[in-house]
Amino acid sequence: MDTTGWDIRANATQRDVVTVHARRHTFRVGAPIHFDVEYDEVSALEYALGALAADVLGSFRSLAHRKRLDVDHVEALVHGELGNPLMYLGVVGESGDPGISQLTVKCYVSSLDDEALVHAVWDEALLRSPLARTFMAAGTLEINMQVVI
Repeated sequence: MDTTGWDIRANATQRDVVTVHARRHTFRVGAPIHFDVEYDEVSALEYALGALAADVLGSFRSLAHRKRLDVDHVEALVHGELGNPLMYLGVVGESGDPGISQLTVKCYVSSLDDEALVHAVWDEALLRSPLARTFMAAGTLEINMQVVI
């Protein structure tokens, strides 16, 4: 099987900001994690959580369209926890893993179609979702979907 890959270029020309170039797009990424709600940049962790939500919702919407499923609205709430964020900060005496230890995704789908059909399309979409599959394999992802009318 042939492999397909994607390349990006990134450079850090200032403290706590990395500029990422993907294809013809450029975006800024703030610090890996940040605790200040007033921080002006989107952190790398927030981009990762947003990317997971975009992957799950985008996979579902795309498949729902192909299956002619009538979907009015799809929304996701993503919560991520780190094993020990103090390790990232370099706090003396801390140990453990600063990586993502738990991800919870709660999705809401508004559709008048048969709920069993919505769930079947949802399940298939999750099987096709690259980021969801990656986090599921790591054992850190809990994902739930609720159909609302």
